[in-house]
Amino acid sequence: MRKVKVLTLLDTLRAAGAERVAANLAVSTGQSSEFVSMVCASRSGGELEAVLQAAGVEYRVLGRGHRFDIAPFFRLVRWIRDEKIALIHSHMKGSNLWASVIGRISGIPVLAHAHGQPTGAADAVINAAVALLARRIVAVSERERSNLIQSPLVPGRKVVAVHNGLDAARYSVEAGASLRREFGFPDDAVVVGICAQLRPEKNHEIFLRAAHSIAGRSDRARFLIIGDGVRRQTLENLAADLNLDTRCAFAGHRSDVPELLKYLDIGVLTSKREGLPLVVLEYMTSGLPVVSTAVGGIPEAIRSDQNGFLVPVGDAEALADRIMKLIEAPELRKRFSSRGREIFDQSFSEQAMLDKIFSLYRELLAS
Repeated sequence: MRKVKVLTLLDTLRAAGAERVAANLAVSTGQSSEFVSMVCASRSGGELEAVLQAAGVEYRVLGRGHRFDIAPFFRLVRWIRDEKIALIHSHMKGSNLWASVIGRISGIPVLAHAHGQPTGAADAVINAAVALLARRIVAVSERERSNLIQSPLVPGRKVVAVHNGLDAARYSVEAGASLRREFGFPDDAVVVGICAQLRPEKNHEIFLRAAHSIAGRSDRARFLIIGDGVRRQTLENLAADLNLDTRCAFAGHRSDVPELLKYLDIGVLTSKREGLPLVVLEYMTSGLPVVSTAVGGIPEAIRSDQNGFLVPVGDAEALADRIMKLIEAPELRKRFSSRGREIFDQSFSEQAMLDKIFSLYRELLAS
């Protein structure tokens, strides 16, 4: 059987959450018996280029300079025609819009993947245009699907919820002894960690303020911030102001995230908004109890009092209280850990996601 060519279109190849989902899907698509995978980043490359290269996935970077720079898309249209690409799978709002237009021009179906909540009127207009032009839209959770179809311009029949998924085998590792030496935490520490880019919407200040509260109640608690970004200096200054210098470490950007997660005892996320963040799934498959804000699709993965706790956005004391409950109860951490892995295996495995996405591919190609 001749394989069908599928093009993944996204803005950049940096290693952020939605981009990682797109790259992982492209790699898995290329490894299937039905499809050939190709990737195009409209703006810039990044760390995920190495992932695509290792998997033998052909990719191009258009190098668009700004949102009104459309000339590079003419090269993309030629590439689509030359390669006889049969379907476009786009990710995030900008690429979803352009893919929908290009799909109409090229006469091929588009599957648009929405990774987060709309944040304003401009997003609503983009979603309406995508709903008009694309064949189907993927939302990363039932909550996100509900948000999308609240607009009368986005028909419910076009939108399907497909949870993000992960390859659990990548997280079947052990934390090396070097990590404990690296961060200088005592052997009996209970390590509470947050893994997220240091951006405003991730709301790390709440994590640090909760850490300050916990530090006054638990001698064993230590805090690890994994990730980097534009707010690092501001957050380091806040940690110093809160006298967390010896209790909190900034790990920066890391390539050994699976090992770092195994080093943690509790996983935290304090975001103001999310779709369905990969880090929550990483916590679950790594066996971590989770304390997170109840935003986006997170409550579909973190079920309060089963595999973690959910707290309101911006409530540092509620966050501290739930973390303290886990610090003080090793058996509860163990129970949440076991249940989290069960929920992950049932609903958030990479294979579960692929089965649904490939079914959509076949549906669109047959229509």
